[in-house]
Amino acid sequence: APSELIEKATMALMGSQWTSTFEVVAEQPEGESTITLNMSMQDLTHFSAAITMTAEDPFEGEVTQNHTIMCDGEFLYADIDGIAEMSQGMFNGPVKIELPALLGMMDMEEAPTAEDMMPMIAGMIGTMPLAEEGSTEKIRRYTATSDEEGSMTVCFDAVTFFLSSVEAVNADGSKMSITAKDTAIVEEFEEGHFTFNGEAQDVTAMLAMMGGGGGAAPADEDLEF
Repeated sequence: APSELIEKATMALMGSQWTSTFEVVAEQPEGESTITLNMSMQDLTHFSAAITMTAEDPFEGEVTQNHTIMCDGEFLYADIDGIAEMSQGMFNGPVKIELPALLGMMDMEEAPTAEDMMPMIAGMIGTMPLAEEGSTEKIRRYTATSDEEGSMTVCFDAVTFFLSSVEAVNADGSKMSITAKDTAIVEEFEEGHFTFNGEAQDVTAMLAMMGGGGGAAPADEDLEF
């Protein structure tokens, strides 16, 4: 893929301040599922996403779940539908984890910058033989076709290079589309925009212990069981 595409697309998505609504639609043989993400991004430590997921269940019919993910620079918050059932009662409501601890679990000393993310984006985009085709004054359009993988069309805003849409058809006939709506570049977010409303259970210590991050007991300390 062109280096211009990789650099500009990465900086637009991760190196600028914006709000947008992404609608992701997947068409599979078993049915259609939709994910709507209302997102705000200041940087990689200040962002929020309100997520609505709708899918067809063979027993319950249409099922909808709502989730919220937010990071205020100090904590990452998650309010997940059904978290009590998924965690077998370990978590009962919104949870939060200290951002430095979360980064440590990922073997990172500090949050990455947009420039740091560029090799990852290059690796993702670089695997697709994208060629510019059908661009206009408003849209930069790239396409790729493979007998093994299927076809893909990716469009970006011609001025900002912010993602506009993705359409993919796999070799097995399944389809996936992403559409960005109401995208706006923000000069400055209002104070409190990335503040989580309500109480959240701090699970930092619990996750650190589960991940093996708990400190070892001193060798000379008597342990009782």
